[in-house]
Amino acid sequence: MLTPGQRKTEQCRQRSEQLLFYVDSLTNSERSLLAARYIRKVPEKYRRYLLRHLTISQLALCEVFSIEVRGW
Repeated sequence: MLTPGQRKTEQCRQRSEQLLFYVDSLTNSERSLLAARYIRKVPEKYRRYLLRHLTISQLALCEVFSIEVRGW
């Protein structure tokens, strides 16, 4: 039997795996669109850092997560 903390951790892990699967199933152009949308949301002083250190897939995942959690 799982404790409430373990149950929540398992639910979060499963949800993140679903989001990763969704991003992996997108075409390159769809991923690029999501990544560009996310970059426009980030304050300008952090954009260069993110573009230098994250991949297009990681930026797309950030956008999907942002839509999922915040609704925008």
